[in-house]
Amino acid sequence: MKRRKFLITAGLTGIGEAMMKSVNSFLVVELMRNGKSPQEACEIAIGRIIKNISNYKDFQVGLPARNKAGEVGFYGIHSGFSYAQYKSGVSSNNSSTSFA
Repeated sequence: MKRRKFLITAGLTGIGEAMMKSVNSFLVVELMRNGKSPQEACEIAIGRIIKNISNYKDFQVGLPARNKAGEVGFYGIHSGFSYAQYKSGVSSNNSSTSFA
């Protein structure tokens, strides 16, 4: 088996039907593979949801991402998307930035 030289991850939380329509985790990974930071990739993906799904105000979607350098990005449609992060022996609870 060939070893990969990179580790890029993206997750997704929100309403499943909306996420299946836009394939956002895949988009985030592809954007990072093409040089975007995790934060930029998450913001672009959320922007695509807002552009393509007219009732985006009716649900929350949060995107977390991590690239091979250990950089992270978190972005949501609305405020209130919180996440826990463990880095260098320190655990923290944070709120992401959001579109609305």
